[in-house]
Amino acid sequence: DRGAVDDLVGSLGGGMGIARIDPELTAELFDLTGGHPSLVRTVAAEAYRRRVHPEQLSTADLQAALDQLHDTDAIGYFLRNNLWQLMTPAEREVARCAVFGHPMPDFMSTADIRQAGAALRAQGLIDGHPRIRLFADWLRDEES
Repeated sequence: DRGAVDDLVGSLGGGMGIARIDPELTAELFDLTGGHPSLVRTVAAEAYRRRVHPEQLSTADLQAALDQLHDTDAIGYFLRNNLWQLMTPAEREVARCAVFGHPMPDFMSTADIRQAGAALRAQGLIDGHPRIRLFADWLRDEES
């Protein structure tokens, strides 16, 4: 949840000598990652490396981190290998429908939709809508 992201970034940042973390940074970080621990750590660590001021993290640092992670495909690589490739075909279809706002296709059974949706909710990927904006953005880019 949002509080856990605040705590994680605050405790890691404090251990690295960061005295001030912009609250907007942690809010945006939660929105981007849905609180997924590996994504939070990856993005926050890159923001730390890209920071302009030695003792603080800002939203500008977050944006610089995202630019770098996209340039190196670090986020895409993580999403492909740790989420997308491990999904069943039904989970992929339910994820697509959630991201693109499409109705569930007629060829899917109610049981397949229910099971796939439950698996995606358990992973924190969807909750009626995509919870991880980085995943939704990645899928849109992959399928465009």
